[in-house]
Amino acid sequence: MKKAFLHLSLAFLTLFLCLAASLSASAATLRADSDGDGEITVRDALCALTNILSDTQSQDSLRSVLRILQAVSAETPALGVYYENDFSDPSTLSDFTAFRGAWSIRDGKLWLDSVPEATGESSAFLLYADPSAVKLTNYRIDVDLYNIQTQCGLLARCDYPFATGTVSDGFRGYYIFTGSAAKNGAVGYDKPENVWGGNLIVADGKFSAGANLHLTAIVYDDRIYATYTDLDTDSVVLTLAASSDTWERGSFGLRMRNQYGAAVNLGNAAFDNLCVRVIDESGLPAAENRIEHVDNGVIDVLFIGNSYTYYNDLPTMVETIANAAGLNVKAHSCTVGNHKLRLFYEDFLNGDAGFEKKAALADIVVFQDYAGAVETSANFTELLMSFFDPDAVKFYFYPYKNPTAPSKVFDRFIDLGLDVTVVRTGDLFQSTLKTYSLDYLHDDGALHPKSFLSHLFATQIAASLFDIDPATVDHSDYLSALSSMSESRRTAYFEAVNAKINALRAEPLPHQ
Repeated sequence: MKKAFLHLSLAFLTLFLCLAASLSASAATLRADSDGDGEITVRDALCALTNILSDTQSQDSLRSVLRILQAVSAETPALGVYYENDFSDPSTLSDFTAFRGAWSIRDGKLWLDSVPEATGESSAFLLYADPSAVKLTNYRIDVDLYNIQTQCGLLARCDYPFATGTVSDGFRGYYIFTGSAAKNGAVGYDKPENVWGGNLIVADGKFSAGANLHLTAIVYDDRIYATYTDLDTDSVVLTLAASSDTWERGSFGLRMRNQYGAAVNLGNAAFDNLCVRVIDESGLPAAENRIEHVDNGVIDVLFIGNSYTYYNDLPTMVETIANAAGLNVKAHSCTVGNHKLRLFYEDFLNGDAGFEKKAALADIVVFQDYAGAVETSANFTELLMSFFDPDAVKFYFYPYKNPTAPSKVFDRFIDLGLDVTVVRTGDLFQSTLKTYSLDYLHDDGALHPKSFLSHLFATQIAASLFDIDPATVDHSDYLSALSSMSESRRTAYFEAVNAKINALRAEPLPHQ
């Protein structure tokens, strides 16, 4: 009797603590893990229960409590296949809870049959309803999309206990999808308040309305990856990489927009072959592509970048500087004008001609992204690094003339723990080179470098890659760029440049 009373007292004490912590919170801002301890517990259910007292939507609160309590007793999903459905059995529709629409399984596929709004412009979604799905954290989802006409895709880490069909964006998680015009892909998210939070990344793909795609989405820690593959050609037509810590766990599902203008999914587009796998780090895309390293007795340096790298043949400049210092260096390039690292990754996944041989020989890889650096530079650097043997290859990144810090792009290198050295060419340009009134750039709209600027960046890159003293580099072929300077000012110029190169090599990359 005393033990039962003690248990009851503890329950009420927990309820009281939750009331004190969350009485002012509405059901829309709570999560399944209400107390943020990383676990789904009875305490979380009791915290949700307090909303019966503070929120008029008591029925939703009770439903949330029941779902959390069911999850408490469920086993944590183990590594491996968690759920599969080829949609051959109509009864398996009961595995999901439908929000804002009517769905059916027929002809071996999953179809959206209707949405509630008369205009037909809104979206409907399904969430997997097994209690253990609330505990899902790191996982991969695969699904086939047939005859896409407008927006549709996958939901991940959805807070199922608090999901709602009262609004179109009530899935409370991440959305990995094709865009409204069915020509691009995106990763977006819903806010805890059940409102759209925006897109984390959007990019055009090599597909259009009517395409049949295989979509793979991976959520791991704060990383989100998506790969869109053409089912008819088996070629990768788009890859996306983003980062967010808004949602840490939760169920998965499928979402489809009925129509967008004249583009109609209802009755046309369908899902098939859904598979969800719980993964550890070995399940990341960066673990799949490695090319065996070949040692040929030469220091092979592979540059991957766009016109900022191939303009004036910067790789050969680095090779010349290194060999003049007594090294045996051979430079190689994978460069395409206007290309992003994301596009290189897609090219390499599709078997880009010549890349595998260059990658096998590479002892050093130097990356340069679109415009020097963009928001996804670190994410796609990591993915591109997966082609190389990390024990045999050293990695560098240079951002052309963009300043390197403070910048969330380079914070991301640090956050991901990537063994990548940033050659701080941007800092050299912004802090030292620009203080001298020199015309470093072509007036061609794209601001490509004149040969002297490429040479200075090559000097800085060679100093970082091979520990070459920049003061020993021969500048005689480029001195015409300094013809307006007196000899003393020219000497001071090179002293300042060399000192800054050495200082930037010694300074750690600052974290924002």
